[in-house]
Amino acid sequence: MKKVPLLFISLTIIWAFVTNCKGSKRQANIQFDKDTIHFSISQGKVFKTVFRLKNIGDEDLNILNVSGDCSCTNIEYPKNAISAGKSAEIKVTYNSSSDEGEVKKIIVVKSNTDPILHTLTLKGMITKIMNF
Repeated sequence: MKKVPLLFISLTIIWAFVTNCKGSKRQANIQFDKDTIHFSISQGKVFKTVFRLKNIGDEDLNILNVSGDCSCTNIEYPKNAISAGKSAEIKVTYNSSSDEGEVKKIIVVKSNTDPILHTLTLKGMITKIMNF
């Protein structure tokens, strides 16, 4: 009679292990400290900022490409693999010479994660300089 509970407990443990392992897939996973940065500058000025990221997955993170939605942004990103648990930065420089008022600039990060694409945003107010 004592064999039945022991068999039941053993089968439950095996089932839980198989179910848990079946759905797990080793992969990179990206986490940003923030996905939107707000700023305010005078027209013609340059705004520099950094988006910090961490690989919270269990495989190397590869950033395949990072692109802005206009030529007014210059982006530097890590070209080498980011190991699991490690951090890195995406540096963004925005030139406001052709903008004024409220602006919203989208930056798309393509990586070996699921999902593949991640969106970062710059939201700013560009104040026009008055020349008298």
